[in-house]
Amino acid sequence: MSSTRSTCAILSILVFTLLGTAGCSSVSSIQPIGEPVKDNLAEYFNGVWASDDGVVHCRAVGEGRLRIASVEWKDGDFRLNHMDILITEHNGARFMHLVQKTKSDAPVRYFFSRINASGKRHLVSFGPDIPAFAQAIEQNQLSGTVERKNKIITAKIDGPKKELEAFLTKERIGTLFIAGKPGVLSRVHEGKD
Repeated sequence: MSSTRSTCAILSILVFTLLGTAGCSSVSSIQPIGEPVKDNLAEYFNGVWASDDGVVHCRAVGEGRLRIASVEWKDGDFRLNHMDILITEHNGARFMHLVQKTKSDAPVRYFFSRINASGKRHLVSFGPDIPAFAQAIEQNQLSGTVERKNKIITAKIDGPKKELEAFLTKERIGTLFIAGKPGVLSRVHEGKD
């Protein structure tokens, strides 16, 4: 898998739908928020999910992890792209993390959103308020860096997990994950093993 190209293909479906990123702005962390869920994720996630942006196949692989795949048309052929997702809990909220691995020595980055499942058929996601996270970094409430170019904000949280989790109180979770309209994925086919 070409890390950058595959990431872009899946991000076009997931990030815009579920992580709520506006344009190419983003917020990510070197640590996931909270702890992996203990639930049977296969029951809730295995299958084919669709949004207005495309279709994603999903399988639970254990310990709060999902493996997702999509297909794109590129250079006259279909290309399979796949990526890992981590589902966690913190302060009574659930989070979906898109795990971006790199080939270099750079740490893994987690792009995150807050999620709510509506039964087993719909997944609603509230993307992070990117300007608010950027401001928290700039005001030294969170360790990290912020880049601003042509109205695009890239906020990278690089501090310890305890710092991020202490920052994300129940009250802040309620206000930091309501940016824009929520993303919605609908399960169109339930995966059976």
